[in-house]
Amino acid sequence: MNKLFGLIMLSSSVAFFSGCATSRSVISVPAASAQYDQAALQKVAVIQSIQDRRVFEDAPRQANIPSLKGGKASAADAELKAQAFARKRNGFGKALGDVVLGNGQTVNALVEQRIQSALNKAGYKVVPAHSNIASDLRLNVEIDKFWLWLQPGAWNIGLYSEIETSIQSNLRTAPVIVHSKSETRHAAVTDGAWLAALNKALDDYEAQLLAELKKAQ
Repeated sequence: MNKLFGLIMLSSSVAFFSGCATSRSVISVPAASAQYDQAALQKVAVIQSIQDRRVFEDAPRQANIPSLKGGKASAADAELKAQAFARKRNGFGKALGDVVLGNGQTVNALVEQRIQSALNKAGYKVVPAHSNIASDLRLNVEIDKFWLWLQPGAWNIGLYSEIETSIQSNLRTAPVIVHSKSETRHAAVTDGAWLAALNKALDDYEAQLLAELKKAQ
């Protein structure tokens, strides 16, 4: 009986813990403050392009597939898709409001920042694509997956993430696939919980990319 009561209470409260689960949440990621010794960056890298290749579906059967509220993914403008990274859900798994980036941030920009950070940690100075400086490494990046989703549990709620990029470089014939998955657990899914889960997802992705960069050295 106690377990049944707990499940009922959880189901009825999932809509509440997202603030307003049917509305859109706007999450802004604070700028990274990491500093690197420029003298230690002995090589030069260029991020030539980065493209968001995610495929949104109007009514996906799985929570890990990008979608937008109201089944409007196919008609949504590019700006909204570029900022969207999750959907809220109720206790029965029904998709509700969107979770998007704020302050002009995009999925492309967040991934690019983490790629640049990983390159710096691997000893590369990152210069603009239009720079005339000779580069040791040139990257073209495609974002195939970048999504967070909610999964209610008996006593807490899991926020799961998956990020996957295909990176083509001048050093390898085949692209490097960087795949990251992470999970956080929460008593309540507030905007702060979404931000914590997003930061963990990005941290894990950066760590996976850095490992790949070190393999190539």
